Amino acid sequence: MTRLLARALTVTAFRLLAVGHLSLGLALWGLVSAPALAAESPKIVGAHLGLGDGYKVGFWAPLRVVVEGGDAPVGVTVLAITPDSDGVGVATTTPSARPFSTQPGVKSEERLYVRVGQQNAPIEVRIYADGRQIDRRVFPVTNGDFEKIKAGKELPLANSAIDRLFVQLGADVGAAFESDAEGYGAVGNAATLITNPDDLPPDAIGYDGVDAVVLTTGARALDASAGWLGQLTANDPRLSALVEWVRGGGRLVLSCGAASATMLAEGGPLAELLPGDYAGPSSIADTSAIERFADVSGAPDMGVINQGVGTLNLALVENPRGQVLAHAGRTATETPLVIRAPVGFGEVTFVAFDLDAPAIANWNGRDALVRQLLRLPFNPPDESRRYGDWRVWQQDLVNTLLAKLDDEFVGVRTTPFLAIVGLVVLYLLLIGPGDYFFVKNVLRRVEATWVTFPILVAATSAAAYFGAYWLKGDKLRVNQVEIIDIDTADGATRGRLITHLFSPTAKRYDVSLAPKTLTGESMTPTASGTAWLGKPSMGLGGMQSSSSNSQSGVAPNYQIDATPLVAGPLQGPTVAGMPVQVWSTKTLVSRYSGETGRVVESQLAPDGGGLVEGSVTNDTGIDLADCRLLYGTWAWKLGAMGDGETKSVDPGVSPLRITTLLGKASETNPYARNNRWTTIAAMGDALSVGSLTSSDGEAASRYLHDLDLANHLAAGKAILLAQIDDGPRTELVRAEGPLVELGENEETLPSQRSWVFVRFLLPIEKTGPDEE
Repeated sequence: MTRLLARALTVTAFRLLAVGHLSLGLALWGLVSAPALAAESPKIVGAHLGLGDGYKVGFWAPLRVVVEGGDAPVGVTVLAITPDSDGVGVATTTPSARPFSTQPGVKSEERLYVRVGQQNAPIEVRIYADGRQIDRRVFPVTNGDFEKIKAGKELPLANSAIDRLFVQLGADVGAAFESDAEGYGAVGNAATLITNPDDLPPDAIGYDGVDAVVLTTGARALDASAGWLGQLTANDPRLSALVEWVRGGGRLVLSCGAASATMLAEGGPLAELLPGDYAGPSSIADTSAIERFADVSGAPDMGVINQGVGTLNLALVENPRGQVLAHAGRTATETPLVIRAPVGFGEVTFVAFDLDAPAIANWNGRDALVRQLLRLPFNPPDESRRYGDWRVWQQDLVNTLLAKLDDEFVGVRTTPFLAIVGLVVLYLLLIGPGDYFFVKNVLRRVEATWVTFPILVAATSAAAYFGAYWLKGDKLRVNQVEIIDIDTADGATRGRLITHLFSPTAKRYDVSLAPKTLTGESMTPTASGTAWLGKPSMGLGGMQSSSSNSQSGVAPNYQIDATPLVAGPLQGPTVAGMPVQVWSTKTLVSRYSGETGRVVESQLAPDGGGLVEGSVTNDTGIDLADCRLLYGTWAWKLGAMGDGETKSVDPGVSPLRITTLLGKASETNPYARNNRWTTIAAMGDALSVGSLTSSDGEAASRYLHDLDLANHLAAGKAILLAQIDDGPRTELVRAEGPLVELGENEETLPSQRSWVFVRFLLPIEKTGPDEE
């Protein structure tokens, strides 16, 4: 009977389709065929977001989607939909929308990278086969339901864009600390633990948003039954991704003692990250140097806590590079215990013992030790506690920079709020008592209001329309700031471009990044990418605002392709179909990395009094403006440097304190001290209007924290800051040409304005065995 009914429905469906009743025919056909299709189609059964379920809004994060195969092998493509900071749905897929094969009844994982713009927003995941959607699932976020998060049924709540996120690999060493501020909106410290190598991303972009990684190779991490680090090899893509992330600006704390012979010897998986030459295993019995480095007042000595433990296993390092922060021998090079050294644009803090060793793990001062390694204050100053509210978001330099870029649009004027209120009141007076007075006392025909009233409405509407175009203009306007970092040792280059555009019409934009060298030539980047940039604040466009989409997900509105971030250049737009409303702004952030041939040459050496002397030569092929040399806590104004010009750094000329050079930075301000100087220097003068810090000197750069190069100053390098005045370098383009078409009146009314800053890392010559 059932078989006859199905046959009858099928015949009826075909007849309805044949005579044109398309919707009814498709409905009947779906009724018959749906059970069979559902039985053989793969299904989405889970998802995991972040590194160890830790991630931040406004950054790329790995999303692992678990798909269970159907009755037959099927190639499927995964697509995720997340909201940007404006709540608009953004679709991202696996790189190049590559399909992966599912096997019958087998669960398999596919990894892609997404960018979440609102903290409590859910994520929708879809899978496609042959261009047809075969399953869809919305994953809500939860705050504390760890069982559902672990099972992949729900996603964890995101950390804010300015929180510190630490990832622990191998062992939990207590990297999670209380906030540095109190109250709603405090700057938090979050830490996640990864003990499964499958959770490590094979691409450097997977660590985007991570403030520091703590990698421990102690006994637990290498245990045959529970360990996993011993499974990794030197050419493992997961380790390669970690090294690439560090070289691009990441911070790594590497702790290796007992397993040093396996991990650090030549050919070992972590040998590339060692800031020195490995000389074999060693041990110490006196831990007083570690206690002094931790600097914990009132904490018992480690030996008192760990009576009878014996010696502490060490990795013996010769010829250390960078700063030796703690050592057990008579000199810094004899038995270094903690070494901090730049690696590319990032840094590695090497700890020559295991942070999970019993002698350390049982010690009351380990929290203080880990804080020192992560450069966190043990007792946050009272000054920072007043940041425990909305101001800690509002005063991030990104917010201030975007506000300044808004003000710098040429030909776009904003009507004051009181003027708008006045115009509304005038309009009401015109269509009300004004119209009545006119028809009664002038025309003396009250019924004429049937003609005068619509004329008034039409005239005021036309005046508002043309007045808005007079104020806002009818051309696309673009303001952009580019920060270029160049390591003069090997020519390694990284760039960050912030593009702030104003659209005169409601339009969709397809854009791609076109990186260029300092001389304006096209660059083939090793990695690049473009995405939306949100504000680490509350309110319109702020990533701390509540999502209006509840837990129902958002519809896909435009697409971002992450392929250039993981697999090199992309043929086609990186951002496709991005909508911008009429007279509205949108901000995009782009990054790229590559190499440059011509750099700044330097011959600099310490003068013995904490300063440097020597010379700097501009060999870039272009003119540099407003050059400033930074070393330690000092700065020299070198002025303009033409191509080929050499400037001397004379110790007889008194330098300025960096804080004095930057103006608003305060020694007592925890957010504007050494670790933010170079970032503030690059952004602070970005628009040639003085410092971008607020009127009372408070400023933070927590969102784009990876721009920080202060670790290179601490490690004994110098930084040359300069500005390029002769037009834009890297920019966003469309398929038909530049993003902005330049007109004849560009000199008087420019549609595109660009500020380009470059920071050169300069080596300092050694003058002694312990100086770097």
